[in-house]
Amino acid sequence: MTSYSLGFNFQPIEMGRNNTIKFCNFNVTYSEGLKEYRSVCWDIMLILANNKFLKKRVMNFLYDYANHLYGDVDIELVKGYCEYVEKLLSEICCDDIDFF
Repeated sequence: MTSYSLGFNFQPIEMGRNNTIKFCNFNVTYSEGLKEYRSVCWDIMLILANNKFLKKRVMNFLYDYANHLYGDVDIELVKGYCEYVEKLLSEICCDDIDFF
């Protein structure tokens, strides 16, 4: 669920009339409301990282998160959350992922 909540775009599919399918693509843009919402999501991830049974899943999430970064829009979204990622990496004792 976190990968959905912290995603960079959303691609819902709707069934339309006359047996049609509608594909949509919504890119996430930065706002104060989004910042507040995502901060709550990152706080939840920090709580999950404290659970020894979930550390591997948190690390897998971070790998997936890093692999989906692209373009200027995503960089703007990510800049404000570097502190959370650093805390998560520290909590799960992971030195496989790093920023620069």
